[in-house]
Amino acid sequence: MYSRRGWTKMYWDIVDQLYWSPKYLGMKSIPQKYWQVSGDKVAVPKSMTNPKGPLYRRDKSTADFWPYIQRQEEPFNHIFELVFSIMPGDALAEIYGHFIDAGQVRDYEAHGRELTTRIGYKWLDNITTTDGFYTSKDSILAVELKFNAKTSLDQIAKYVMAITAEQMVSGIRQNLNLLYIFPTKPDESFAAQTGLGRFDINEELLSKLASAPENKSIRLFYEKHSKEISKTLRHLEITCIAWTDLLQALTSYSEQLGDTTGDQTLKRLIGGLVDEILVHPLSNVT
Repeated sequence: MYSRRGWTKMYWDIVDQLYWSPKYLGMKSIPQKYWQVSGDKVAVPKSMTNPKGPLYRRDKSTADFWPYIQRQEEPFNHIFELVFSIMPGDALAEIYGHFIDAGQVRDYEAHGRELTTRIGYKWLDNITTTDGFYTSKDSILAVELKFNAKTSLDQIAKYVMAITAEQMVSGIRQNLNLLYIFPTKPDESFAAQTGLGRFDINEELLSKLASAPENKSIRLFYEKHSKEISKTLRHLEITCIAWTDLLQALTSYSEQLGDTTGDQTLKRLIGGLVDEILVHPLSNVT
């Protein structure tokens, strides 16, 4: 069985430490001396609880924790985002250029959760976050990672909104791409989950996307900015690939790197992501 060899082992060590010592995240335990036990129920002082949120408890044993956490998308997404935010923009463009038109100007910049503030829609934080969002002077690339979860017209509508809002803030781009990465049968999976083929992405899709979001604020954005969204749909390309495809692109790029300190650092960075793709139980890569 393939095992991790690189820097991501350190990431998982951090995750493990935070799970067993959540005090480092600002979370406090409630010592048993404050418990009031009555039969099979426990009461604690209200002042020691979060008045606006739930109570949490650690419900995974050491044996259960690792199988559970390694199947979750969020930790993998963290590593994915770290790699492509540290990676130089031209390297990012060359790797994704296997699948999309990455544009002529390859100064890609990665955007994380700050994207919603950047485009003026901070409230989106509570609704959706992009798995990858990269911009250059002539291109926008959004990336959606899939393991178990399915996509939908609602999700496409959110990405189209983010791409449109970004252009309203920072200018029109020539190349607009939304890339999906599925475990297997990428085109078939996308079609089955959305009812769309790749050639169905055009201005005629506007009415479907406008009615798809459950969130009223997103629907309002579609009503107010239908012209801008139409322009986005006119140029947007949706591409679907499998994790094996990305793995090959990463490996191919890594193999051409030299012996300089910078190249070796980049090779090590990419190697960590390669490790994670290979060991993820849902990537369907062997």
